[in-house]
Formats: sequence, C-alpha cells, structure tokens
Amino acid sequence: MPLATERTSFTKDVQGRYLRNSLAEVDAWKTAAGRPFDFIIVGSGTFGSAISEHLWFRQKQAGGGLRTLVVEASLLTVAEHIQNTGVLGFADPAVPFFLNENAPQPEPPRNEVWGIPWKSAIPFKGLAYTIGGRSLYWGGWSPRLLDEEMTTWPAATVADLNGRYFDESSRQIGIDEANDFISGELQNGLRRQFFDNMASVCFRSTRFRHPRF
Repeated sequence: MPLATERTSFTKDVQGRYLRNSLAEVDAWKTAAGRPFDFIIVGSGTFGSAISEHLWFRQKQAGGGLRTLVVEASLLTVAEHIQNTGVLGFADPAVPFFLNENAPQPEPPRNEVWGIPWKSAIPFKGLAYTIGGRSLYWGGWSPRLLDEEMTTWPAATVADLNGRYFDESSRQIGIDEANDFISGELQNGLRRQFFDNMASVCFRSTRFRHPRF
C-alpha cells in the first residue's frame, strides 16, 4: 500500500513524501530494475550532495543507465538555501557549544537541525542534520586558488584542478557567469554612489587601515 502524504497543523508534506522514500520503496525499485544500485552514497550533506550531482550529470552525459542511491539518516527540512526561504530563526547557532554527555543522546537539535556528533574539549557549532547539510547555510566568497598558493602542491593535482575541476565546481555553485545582467538605472545609480563614497566609509580611520591600502 503506497505511503500517504502526512499532514501537520499547518502543512501537507508533499515534498517530504516524494523527495524521501522508505527502505521498502527502495527495495521495490531495486527488484523492479532487476539489479542492485551502481552507487550508494552514505550521507546527503554538502559533499554527498555534490558527489550525487556529479555522478548523475556524468551518467546522463554517457546516456544513462547507472543507478545511484543516497542514504540519509536525517529529515528533509527545506529544499533550498535558507536565505531563499525567509524562515526566521532558522540560522546556525550563534554560539559554539559542547556535547551534553548528561543528556539522552542524541540531544534535541538546536535551531531545528544542529547537533554535535562527537566529544570535544573545543566548542563547536555542530553539523546540520538534514538533507543538504551545511550547504543549506553556506555562503561566501569562493575564488579559485592562485598558482602561487599551490606552489607546494603535486603538479598532477594542480593540473587536474586547473584543467577540469575548478571549472566543474564553478558551474556547480553558480559562479561561472558574471552578474552583468543585473543592470538598469537603479543599479547603476547605486553602484556609482557606492564607489564615490567607498573610500570615506571604509578607510576613514587611518589607525585601522589595512597595510595594503
């Protein structure tokens, strides 16, 4: 009997029902296909998700046929980056914390998903136990490594990065295209105002001026 879509007081969990599957359904798919999965990825966090996408893209280019199973112990929370959801209070914990060994394990998550997977003398903000993991929260500047930053790296590794993997990762995280398409009278006016006032705003105090300026 097919699983029904679950309901809460506020939602009908259509995404959870169809983006997740039970082990019984996975076994049924394997039986219907008549063969096991070609790849089994344990964990759908930042790296598991990236590997899954990479395998899917590669097998699609090759004409399909390969089957990939992603096994994840945690729940689906959101299907995109938290900044796109507008959900307040769903950020990563503001203060690092320790595993509470006196509490029943696993501890209740902080901010819905964050937990500590190990004992440590160093406080830690934890890992995001959810499909997508910390990739749902990650954001920042992601420039390519410069040649002078890889002078001590194996030459074969540097060649592979420059010849293939930097380009692939740029496409995966969406930085392979410039944002020149963001234009118009308002954008141009804001850019002009920013550049005209940047020096007085950023470097007004010479006491804290960075040596390079």
